[in-house]
Amino acid sequence: MFCAGLLLCLCGCGDPTSATPPSETEAKSALASYLVAGSQKHCQGSTTLDRLSGTRVGNYEKSMGGYPIFLAAFTITCRHGNSTETINGLGSAKAATAYLRKTSFGAWEAYTPEVFRQAQAQVNQQMDEMLKKLQPR
Repeated sequence: MFCAGLLLCLCGCGDPTSATPPSETEAKSALASYLVAGSQKHCQGSTTLDRLSGTRVGNYEKSMGGYPIFLAAFTITCRHGNSTETINGLGSAKAATAYLRKTSFGAWEAYTPEVFRQAQAQVNQQMDEMLKKLQPR
């Protein structure tokens, strides 16, 4: 069983540094899916990506396991019943919005590296603790 899992991993995980980087179309598609999935966590209804502009793919970063993708702007709409909420997001030309990697099936996917997820969780925990201290007793 272990050997089959190891073999599957080795077959699905090539050396991404020798692979061709994603095209702009592939990068936009993967980033669009990533942004919508992230927004759906906070939306009780349907989520649509209305605008995605200024995407740029950087060079492969071995330490992060993928290609950084930079984003200028996006607009996402959440519709729930008769209410609509619009989220306008701005990215930075200097900070990666997400990273791109190829799945074992050959498709590109956007993701947040674990080091960023851990840092965000720590910041969220610290903010929660600070807000608890500010509440009147």
